[in-house]
Amino acid sequence: AIEMVQTRASVIGQDKQLLGMAQSALQKGSIMAQRLLGFARHHPYAPECIDLGDLAERLMPLLQQAAGSTVAVELHQEASQRFVLADAHSLERALLNLVINARDACAESGHIRITLGNQTTSDATDADDRAAGEYVTLAVQDNGKGIAPDVRDRLFDAYFTTKPVGKGTGLGLAQVDGAVRQAGGFIDVESEPGHGACFILGFPAADAQCLAADAANKRGQPPG
Repeated sequence: AIEMVQTRASVIGQDKQLLGMAQSALQKGSIMAQRLLGFARHHPYAPECIDLGDLAERLMPLLQQAAGSTVAVELHQEASQRFVLADAHSLERALLNLVINARDACAESGHIRITLGNQTTSDATDADDRAAGEYVTLAVQDNGKGIAPDVRDRLFDAYFTTKPVGKGTGLGLAQVDGAVRQAGGFIDVESEPGHGACFILGFPAADAQCLAADAANKRGQPPG
């Protein structure tokens, strides 16, 4: 209805400006409603054997578009083991949310580096409660303003945001945390104010059964 009114020749300039503001508010409200529904909805978790490197590479055009023309996004694949057992839809949303957050931290210009790697965790060297074993890591690093120490402990709380009103809902990082936890993984955050931030997502490396199922699927045969 707003678009129809805007096209009328009888609408004066000031009214067109007000209509434009109303249309922008409606669009923001629609996006927020979609995010709220997505966060509240019981999304069916459907884990499958995923090549995390292929997933990231396939998303690169979308990630670059989300980052904008003034922020460069690059992908580096340094992992020998790239398969994980997780829900592809959840991982795609998590990676997109991290890139959007990194873009906002970079302001008008900057650089985002996505790195796929491997990490080994053992009970003898790690004090946290993550399980020992091999992990495939996905790191999203930016050269933005960094994260204040008093904010880091609340990063993954639902509805918590440091962005101005209308710029964030506080659900993006909560979704990232949920996606990683569902896959049995972990999140590390490295940041200093003024020196950017790096979010490292760790996912348990796929076992032999998962890899066999993926190979059989590519051949169009049921797993043995």
